[in-house]
Parts: sequence; structure tokens; C-alpha cells
Amino acid sequence: MQHEIFETEQSELDEVDALADRIASSAATVDATMHELLEHIRRFDELEGWARQGAKSCAHWLSWRVGDALGAAREKVRVARALGSLPLLDAAFSSTGHTAARRSSRTWCSCAGAITRWSTRQVSASTAPTAR
Repeated sequence: MQHEIFETEQSELDEVDALADRIASSAATVDATMHELLEHIRRFDELEGWARQGAKSCAHWLSWRVGDALGAAREKVRVARALGSLPLLDAAFSSTGHTAARRSSRTWCSCAGAITRWSTRQVSASTAPTAR
């Protein structure tokens, strides 16, 4: 009986390890896709594609076209623009060498100043995870 319990516990531990790996892999995929989305938003905004399609702003267009809440859409446009003016951070964000937690914490910075402060600290930081 005790052997059966051990096998069940080991099986659950194996499943937990596999799930942890899948979660990390999925998070990395989400982060890479978010970076690509932000690049597209930045270029669409630069070309004023939103105006050509009759929207008041890029954020309004995102809200209409993809269903983002207007505040979330504004945030994406701000981050996309900020990343465009910070090429080192933009390159680091797209790098596969960074952990998902570090990329995610960069994604939702609310303004260019916050991104600049964060990037200044991270450029000189070690590769240890910095998520809080």
C-alpha cells in the first residue's frame, strides 16, 4: 500500500513538473507575441492607419477593432511608442534570453519614464529574475 502511495505522489510530482514547464513555455510564447503586437501597434500608429479607418486615435481603433477597453488600448499604444524610442530595451524585450517575468514586468509599464528608469537598472543588472 505504501508503495502505491509513493507511486501516486511521484506521478503527481512528475505532472507538476511537466505543468510548470508548460506554463513557463506558454508564458514565453505570450511574451513574444505581446512584443510582436506592440511592434505592429507602433508601426500602425506611425502610419496613422487608425485615421485612415476613421478612428479618433490609435487607442480608439484598438478598442473598436480588437475589443480592448479604452484604458488598456491607451496603455498598449503608450508602451509601443516608448519601446520604439528605447532601442536597447526593445531589443532586450524581444530577446529570448530574458525570463518571462522580466518581459512581463516591462510590458505593462505605464509611461516612457517608468520604462526608462526600469531599463537603466536592468541593463546593468545580472540575469537573476527580478519579478516581485
